[in-house]
Amino acid sequence: QLLSNRTTVQLPKAPGNHDGPTGRISATQWLLGLMAGRDWVARAPVFRIDAKEVVDLFDLERRSGHRYSYAELETKRLLLRKQLESQRTVPRDEQSFEQRKLAEVEQKLSTYELVRFAYEAPPLPRLEGSDEKSRQVMLDRMMQLMQTARMIEDAHPPAAIPPTHQSAPKEEAAPTDRWQSLEPALVNALVAKMLVGRPGQPAYQLNPAILPFTTMLEAVDEDGPTFNRTVDDFRRAAAALPAFQEAEEKAGVEAWFNRFNPTGLAQWLYVFAIVACFTSFLAWREPLGSFTWWLLAGTFLLHSFAIAMRIWLTGRPPVVNLYSSAVFIGWACVLAGLGLEGLFRLGIGNLVAAISGGLTLGVAYGLDSGDTMHVLQAVLDTQFWLSTHVVTVTLGYGGTFLGGLLGTCSIVHRCWTDFRGTANSVASRGIQDRLYRMNYGVICFALFFSFIGTVLGGLWADDSWGRFWGWDPKENGALMIVLWNAAVLHARWDRWIGPRGFALFTIGGNIITAWSWFGTNQLGIGLHSYGFTSGVLLLLGGYVASQLLLLAIGSLLTRSPRSVAR
Repeated sequence: QLLSNRTTVQLPKAPGNHDGPTGRISATQWLLGLMAGRDWVARAPVFRIDAKEVVDLFDLERRSGHRYSYAELETKRLLLRKQLESQRTVPRDEQSFEQRKLAEVEQKLSTYELVRFAYEAPPLPRLEGSDEKSRQVMLDRMMQLMQTARMIEDAHPPAAIPPTHQSAPKEEAAPTDRWQSLEPALVNALVAKMLVGRPGQPAYQLNPAILPFTTMLEAVDEDGPTFNRTVDDFRRAAAALPAFQEAEEKAGVEAWFNRFNPTGLAQWLYVFAIVACFTSFLAWREPLGSFTWWLLAGTFLLHSFAIAMRIWLTGRPPVVNLYSSAVFIGWACVLAGLGLEGLFRLGIGNLVAAISGGLTLGVAYGLDSGDTMHVLQAVLDTQFWLSTHVVTVTLGYGGTFLGGLLGTCSIVHRCWTDFRGTANSVASRGIQDRLYRMNYGVICFALFFSFIGTVLGGLWADDSWGRFWGWDPKENGALMIVLWNAAVLHARWDRWIGPRGFALFTIGGNIITAWSWFGTNQLGIGLHSYGFTSGVLLLLGGYVASQLLLLAIGSLLTRSPRSVAR
């Protein structure tokens, strides 16, 4: 998934692929093949390369899926390294698009090789003779193995060998006290065996999971029942280890959760709800509107289940990174939309719930470039502030976005009624009045939570960095959201704007919130730049342009005498 943004891979049907599986296989099967060192893995097209400049530089054919195999890229490795060496002195923020994409390909190739080397059984040194020179040669080879194992561990490969015991929280973890990949585990076991009998050394005991795991990798090409028996042997051997007991249940549930993919399913249900909602505006208003509400309610439960499962799996609050913030913002907007529809029965609540749910989960899908439940940076690793500041300010984001979406509905309705000449009818005025009331309540909600969230963020900053406010880009973005929502409400209370101006004002809030959510991360500066995402800037610019276009349309096309308000 990290290399190709997919959870499956379609193996080529070339004649030379007879020694491995064929057709479409899962990422798990591919990973097992890589760990086992199977040749067919190198021919699997898993490296996604979108940049045409990189494809042309490597003299590769352009494919519809943009995916290439390790065998194809390895032949160009020398060329790639020469290009990277020439740009080594160029700061990242000054690198061209092609240079960044080349570095991205090198990082993917290094990740692939890290997993392969981490599960490659090392050649164990043997004592060739009884003289001092033979012993020294063996010690030199042993030192080389230890250095290689340390380098692999420092790169943090996937670790499948559980520790034999766990150290106390304040103690420095020994190699046997942490999860390891196969190569370091074998080397550390060999070192421990060589030190048996020395003063202060504990009694040697081989990790019971190592040998069954190697047997399992050797059986990768066997039939299903044979391989499954080796898996069962590994689980029984590791069952006595406390770390394995803690991880096994959650690992199995997480694997099922990823296969089930509730957010992906919910995204398509929201799209279906959008279609059903627009259809209800044309025909069968009451029955289809009721059906859409119940469909959204069921999808909301699925959406809630996804968030609850992430909370249980990670042991963290619902928002810890950009991906989870998109999922949570969509969840809050859908909940608010269902509540608005229950109160006003216009169909608009259904529409904003479906659109916000579908769009935010689409954004989350675009942000899903690998592990979405990764370990947090040290400054973020605090349950209290993640549960208070992050959740609260994210609710402020969601409220402001929802207000902008309601403002969009209001402007679109005005344009439609102006075009039809029914803007001054009782029905049109009634719809506009209820949209106005909805939006007012949502903006009050957004102001409250964005303000409280910003203040809590300052308290967290004071606790972590020793200052309440530092004019950091992210802090400025949060303040801009508060000030914008406050300006909207003050303009309404002082009667500077009417319903039409209020709707346009809230659409402008979408731009402010999008900048705070994503734009500040693209600057690459400040203490809050945790979520830089390559390629987002262009999409962000497109979104801002769409909102500016909508503001222009609303300002120009709803000024006719038939408009119901300013």
